[in-house]
Amino acid sequence: MSDHLLLKLENKIDDVIETLEILRLQMEDLEEKNSLLEKENSTLKKRQVHWEQSLNALLGKLDGPPQNSETLEVARAEYFEAEATEEA
Repeated sequence: MSDHLLLKLENKIDDVIETLEILRLQMEDLEEKNSLLEKENSTLKKRQVHWEQSLNALLGKLDGPPQNSETLEVARAEYFEAEATEEA
């Protein structure tokens, strides 16, 4: 082979190595982003379950017997406590 062909081959190999390195870095970045999104998804699913439980509890209270004002105050306090816990 001539020097020209060897140089051309070397340049192509260098290009492939550079491309592989770029792809490896991109893959690491995407894996990190995926991990963060999975954590966020898990947190959102937990919040959804909590909201569904709270909503079901409130709906259950609406279907129950009439409540006096003291019971309503307790229900309000529970609701606001749950809200404060979610914000934390």
